[in-house]
Amino acid sequence: MRFCISQFAVAAICLCAAVAQNNPVPLIHQLTPPSATPGASSFSLQVRGFGFDSQSTVYWNGSPRATTYTGPGMIQASIDASDIAVASTAAVTVATPAPGGGTSNALYFPILQPNTTVAFGRTDITPTSTIYKTVVADFNNDGKPDIAAAEASPQVLILLGRGDGTFEPPLLSSARIKTYDLVAGDVNQDGNIDLVVTDGASGTATLLGDGQGHFMPFSLSKDCSLIYGYFFLADFNGDGALDVFKGGFSDYTYASGFVIALGNGDGSFPEVLTGYGNSDGGNGYPAVGDFDGDGVLDIVLPDETQIGYFHGNGDGSFEDPVYFKVDIP
Repeated sequence: MRFCISQFAVAAICLCAAVAQNNPVPLIHQLTPPSATPGASSFSLQVRGFGFDSQSTVYWNGSPRATTYTGPGMIQASIDASDIAVASTAAVTVATPAPGGGTSNALYFPILQPNTTVAFGRTDITPTSTIYKTVVADFNNDGKPDIAAAEASPQVLILLGRGDGTFEPPLLSSARIKTYDLVAGDVNQDGNIDLVVTDGASGTATLLGDGQGHFMPFSLSKDCSLIYGYFFLADFNGDGALDVFKGGFSDYTYASGFVIALGNGDGSFPEVLTGYGNSDGGNGYPAVGDFDGDGVLDIVLPDETQIGYFHGNGDGSFEDPVYFKVDIP
């Protein structure tokens, strides 16, 4: 008996296998311990999140550290005493190599003396117009946190940090749409942080970063009827490219929900999956994580009286929500 497989079938099988083997973009959400004292001894830093494998590496201020993989949601890194010798704040990220993969969001690790009181110094920065939303990231790759601000105008304001709590004079980059909300991440996989902005209605624009604090409009889409959206970037289908969560009200009827726009890895988000409802009433900012330990990102979304849990299917789609009532005195 003979079996014949066409070249097209073989190609399709190989293509599917290649896609299935892509590593997701890591997402980190907790560091343990959360801080250290200057001059302390070396220690093991536990990083919890999503999208880790045996090749994932923890980076401390952009430099790799010896990393041990302990499971899909946790890795540990060896932090030397020299890393915490003086008071500072370290940026912690996780990188997973190709195929797919990429670098996670950054969490900041304070190195300071314990104190029983907390005080903040105030520095006023006068914007050119009303600020609706800010996001913090290292936009010029100097290891210092910077600020991007949505101004309700067709531009974004960038404040490059000096590392001492002060900032350089603001830079302005065109956004092509009015900006009311924004998120930061490397959406085109070039190692520089980009921005995805919304006009508070159905418009979404991608601004590609040049690694020096400047941004260039790349794509513009009208992806859904949601207004006053909440944004979040994560790799919801595990293909190594960041996708966009956009939640909010729908058509001013106050029926809330969200959509997922799948990323191509070049800064565009052409495929918008079917919207998912969360019930009447305004929803809030999403919590994204692998809540059931199956290696797939899920979403928890609050509204006015309850919390909706959306189980992820691993392809960017989600099951119908399970609701948990919240009793507010």
